[in-house]
Amino acid sequence: MPATAERTVPARQAPAPIDPPDPRLFEANLRAIAKRQAELADLLAAVDIRECVRFFRGRDGSVTARVLDADGAWRWLGCSSAPAVSAPQLVGRFSLEPMNVALVGTGSGRELIELAGRTHYHQAIFCLVEDGPGPDGLAAAAAVLRLVDLSELLSSGRLVLAGCDGVTALNEFLRRHVGFAPPGQVLPWPWQSPEQFAAITARVHAICERRVGEVARDAERVARRFHAKLHVAGTRAHRGNGRAGRRGAARGDRGAVRGGESNAHARAETGAREGEGEGESESESGGEGEGEGESEGEGEGEGESEGEGEGEGEGQEMCQRCPGSAHRRESARSLFDFTAVLDRVQAAAAR
Repeated sequence: MPATAERTVPARQAPAPIDPPDPRLFEANLRAIAKRQAELADLLAAVDIRECVRFFRGRDGSVTARVLDADGAWRWLGCSSAPAVSAPQLVGRFSLEPMNVALVGTGSGRELIELAGRTHYHQAIFCLVEDGPGPDGLAAAAAVLRLVDLSELLSSGRLVLAGCDGVTALNEFLRRHVGFAPPGQVLPWPWQSPEQFAAITARVHAICERRVGEVARDAERVARRFHAKLHVAGTRAHRGNGRAGRRGAARGDRGAVRGGESNAHARAETGAREGEGEGESESESGGEGEGEGESEGEGEGEGESEGEGEGEGEGQEMCQRCPGSAHRRESARSLFDFTAVLDRVQAAAAR
């Protein structure tokens, strides 16, 4: 039998590394992060990726990278050598809800753009970056920021990087930025084990519950302060209305007293003239006194109506909701009893 020729299968060659991307993209992303998280931007800028990150041309033609894991193995960002193809499919499997979401690590970066396109504008995406090697660590996040333009998402607040201990950093970020709601949903990467995902989800939910309680207490405290200020303002307005009502009542009382005194004086003069004069002068004096009395009585009516009209009108307008204002006006009038004033004036004239 002729000898069978052995077929040799060529070994699969590893892709050759390429030069790092343009640093201007990395700087733009860092500037966007520094708007809210200056310390994180400085931390990412200081990460040395020369020994733990290699950049490659992916199978789909896009530029991606491999990151050194804690076990010494090189792993692709997002666990894919073709991120432009795998990112839409991976995000499409997520069951998204109308709330803020969180996930551990940045993936290849393209998943974040896909996720932002599939969520509403008011939803924030929290990326929890761990302090360590591997695709979920700071080195991987620094590599993603050199590969994908995330500056617009970072500047608008749609995307938030929480590092270096992702869950703890998330709690600190929510405490400093009260306008951000905690994430209500944690999304799993396919390379995470169920145990890892359960542990991360429990930590995130614990932080969210604590933060919701803090926000509720802050809102209650603000509400109490607001109601206290409203009460103070209402008390001041109430006092001002009461003073205005009392001033109006006092004006009316003074007008009434002036009218009463004028009428009493006119009657005293009439009585004196009647006692001294004769029959004709008595009738003339009576007519004159009656005329003066009537005129002064009119003055009394005018003074009373003018004073009371002015006082009560202003008092009712300014103090119509003051419960004790009517009682105070009646008490003020009782101090100026017209009959008592008239008696005192006539007694003084007789002496």
